[in-house]
Amino acid sequence: MTIYYGDEYGMQGGADPDNRRTFDWSQATTANSAVALTQKLIAIRNQYPALRTGSFMTLITDDTNQIYAFGRFDQTNRIAVVLNNDSVSHTVTVPVWQLSMANGSTVTDQLSGVVYTVQNGVVTVTVDGHYGAILAQ
Repeated sequence: MTIYYGDEYGMQGGADPDNRRTFDWSQATTANSAVALTQKLIAIRNQYPALRTGSFMTLITDDTNQIYAFGRFDQTNRIAVVLNNDSVSHTVTVPVWQLSMANGSTVTDQLSGVVYTVQNGVVTVTVDGHYGAILAQ
């Protein structure tokens, strides 16, 4: 994945040669929610090496509800990432047992701070439209 300049604040563009406009520095502050989210995502990625170099596993592909979930894991952390590409919220049951997350253990959504308990090998989360959850253990 590549982040081009301007992506962090939602810079618009069209077809070539309008695909990369002049960078609007007035938008490049954490007052812009897209910039703040980008900074948060970078910090989470930096905090968990498993997100950069860990093993990868697909957990869910649901084309009907536009949900995709995958796991990244290493010797230290188990992380499930749930992405909702639909415009509405969906409740998703994530099979975290595939990441060796034990029943009774907890995971924390790094985006919202909500803590979930693994029950029967799964964690159930509600993910807003066009958003995600990063469940780290």
